[in-house]
Amino acid sequence: MSRIHAAFFISPDSIIIPVYINHITTVFMNPEIFDYTAEEVRAIYKKHNETLGLEVKARKEILTALIERKWIRLRCYPNDCYGRGTMRVANTIPCPKE
Repeated sequence: MSRIHAAFFISPDSIIIPVYINHITTVFMNPEIFDYTAEEVRAIYKKHNETLGLEVKARKEILTALIERKWIRLRCYPNDCYGRGTMRVANTIPCPKE
């Protein structure tokens, strides 16, 4: 039996935003959903001298800011499922079965 491999953001207002590629791509493709502008996202990447979408310092800054603003980042892997309240702590929850 296989498991669902899915990812989401949950907004502070409990709106579920599906993630199709990865979380940071969802942010820079739809910055207005997260109270950013495209220019603000590009500026953060430029500040860290990184290419847009690279998953290093700029990603950490953006996702940490979202988490601090009460966004939930959720990713379900085939063998585990968890939501991150911070970039370091994960609360394990059961994955739904197909």
